[in-house]
Amino acid sequence: DQVGFELEGAGQFGETDDDRDIAAMMGYGGVIWTLPAEIAGVRPSLTASLYYLSGDDPDTDKEEGWNPLWSRYPQFSELYIYAFDAEKAGYWSNVLYPSVTAAIAFDKSHKVSLSAGVLFAPEETGPGGGDRRGNLFTARYDFPLATALLHRGDRLVGHLLAEMLDPGDYYRVDDRAYFVRGELAYSF
Repeated sequence: DQVGFELEGAGQFGETDDDRDIAAMMGYGGVIWTLPAEIAGVRPSLTASLYYLSGDDPDTDKEEGWNPLWSRYPQFSELYIYAFDAEKAGYWSNVLYPSVTAAIAFDKSHKVSLSAGVLFAPEETGPGGGDRRGNLFTARYDFPLATALLHRGDRLVGHLLAEMLDPGDYYRVDDRAYFVRGELAYSF
């Protein structure tokens, strides 16, 4: 009742348009510990996870870089995929990301989560030449706004998201990046 596990793996194989063999890998593993004490509807949890997307080794004839079409995009960071990848904007590949997330669920509708992790590059192919992509911090608040607006089963919910990335030696820049976004969603 208190410990859960998540595990996912995938491979990409085939040929590129220029006849190079594709051999890319993806992996994710996580351990979720839900604390046993539920006080006044508050349910805290801790998650430790590791996310991996292979990068292309420039010393081989193969394409080992994970194609982001299949990488649960943008699961961990919107700031990172939109603003801070060296290959091109939105290209989520060549990543090793260990992280820890602390979350508190209030009843079944409100949830606050804080996450911290370090992004590494398995292949040192970035403009800065290093393997450390940087430190990533996120904060998110999910909340309900209304139910049964037009009929019994509909819901209006929202969330607020804030992120900060302190880039590492994989890049040539060392300026911190910030990202804030809010979203409203209506389901019926």
